[in-house]
Amino acid sequence: MNREIPGAQLRAWTLAAAAGPILSIIGRNGWMTVLIVAVAAGALSFCVLSCKRIKPPRWLCVVELVWLAVFLGKIGKISGTCWNGDALLAIPVIMIFLGAFASRRGGVPAARTGATLVWVVIPVLAIVAIAGVADVNTSWIRMEVEIPDSLLIGLLLVPCLCTFLPAEPNTGMRWSAALLGVIAVIAALLVDGTVGGDVAARAENSFYELSKSINLFGVAERFEALIACMLTGSWFALFTLILSAGYHLLEDLLPVAGKYGIWLVATVGVIFMYLLPNDRGWIAVGTLIFWGFLPVVTQGVVSAKNMQKK
Repeated sequence: MNREIPGAQLRAWTLAAAAGPILSIIGRNGWMTVLIVAVAAGALSFCVLSCKRIKPPRWLCVVELVWLAVFLGKIGKISGTCWNGDALLAIPVIMIFLGAFASRRGGVPAARTGATLVWVVIPVLAIVAIAGVADVNTSWIRMEVEIPDSLLIGLLLVPCLCTFLPAEPNTGMRWSAALLGVIAVIAALLVDGTVGGDVAARAENSFYELSKSINLFGVAERFEALIACMLTGSWFALFTLILSAGYHLLEDLLPVAGKYGIWLVATVGVIFMYLLPNDRGWIAVGTLIFWGFLPVVTQGVVSAKNMQKK
């Protein structure tokens, strides 16, 4: 069996995993703020993804696994914002453990799931977005630059997770990171122009709110259930991506640990979902450190040591 994820599958998986979550929270900032964050995140992703994948030292495996569980817990509650009642927390828990099940054999089989989802999730979300263009009111679009939402920074750096996955070389992931930035800016303009900047900023799920105000193919029906399913599918792809990275970090830490340890990571993530405070201000700092700074520095240190040995 191929031990590396094909480049096309990895790009599709990353797109499916990041697009829906970004659309869900994009209304919290205006398009100019999103543009600045997207450019900065794209530049950092370019640097991280330019590094050759190495076997990380054990200390890095441990700290990255802890951060993955924390990040999983923080995004868990947000992933259920397009559902009501008991489903608000039940669905994220179910998706996390289904993600662990999909990732129990590593990133190669999990990538097939994510790559399949992209052909369902992205076309439907794109059709809804295109249908909303006709309702855009340019006077509602926010033009000011503000403090960016911390979670937006974390989601735009999701491609950096691929450094922990066994992928084929030259996968073109750097261009996938750029594509996510473009999607984020367009979505920010669309959400503001359709539902209004003030409403989008207060909405728990801005793209879900957008779906309530559009007519699809001239039919005045409400498509919230369809959009909720597509966004949930995208969140599931993100959970599988995170847990697959956790699987391979566990394997680097201790061979054969991934198959069983991944359930521990998922369980800790669910516990964090209930215990961690709702404040998200530090997510950006953690993501920048654990997905940006540490992988690049570790790569530099290991490369320097290899040069000295030669």
